[in-house]
Amino acid sequence: MKQDLTVLQKKIKGDTIFLLVSGIILIFVMGFYATDIFQYSTMKDSAFTIQQVNVNTGMQNYLFINGEQQYPIDYNYYGRLNEEGSMEIRKLIILDYTINIVRILLMVIILFTVTRIFKDLKAKQSPFYHKNAKRLRMVALVSMLFAVLPATIDFAFSLVIFNFAVFNTTSLNFYIIFISVVIGLIAEVFNYGCVLQKDLDQIA
Repeated sequence: MKQDLTVLQKKIKGDTIFLLVSGIILIFVMGFYATDIFQYSTMKDSAFTIQQVNVNTGMQNYLFINGEQQYPIDYNYYGRLNEEGSMEIRKLIILDYTINIVRILLMVIILFTVTRIFKDLKAKQSPFYHKNAKRLRMVALVSMLFAVLPATIDFAFSLVIFNFAVFNTTSLNFYIIFISVVIGLIAEVFNYGCVLQKDLDQIA
């Protein structure tokens, strides 16, 4: 039993390090997005264009910034016209990067919360206590926001820019919502385990 616990402690330590490194990487990526947003916000709309490029798979739309080719882009999304008949590529790029920052921030919150659970396990505390149940509820809530919040931000910004918008959702959003519900149910199981653990401690 003691040997099994030692092996488990080492595994938990490795998982905790992995989560911390992942969180640090995500924070750096978030910083890159923030830097690009600041840079693009100071540039003119005319610096952003969409051009077709001949690649191995045929003609494909690419984003160009100040004449420099960047990456493939969805023309149906970024080529939308405002009431004046002009494209808002720069604003949509900034919106896209803002949404990415929101997603990363939510992922960092989830990683931080799970790390706190692992930290307590590493300290040889029982997983069945109320703090862990609350943390799992937090993970469930943030996961729900991960599925809903980006689409809501896109909807609101597009409504302001174009005076019309479509609520963009994919099957992945529904999967994430389903997973968040499952995590919420697991949190209730942990809460029930907390009550049993408390009763056992009182008997002991």
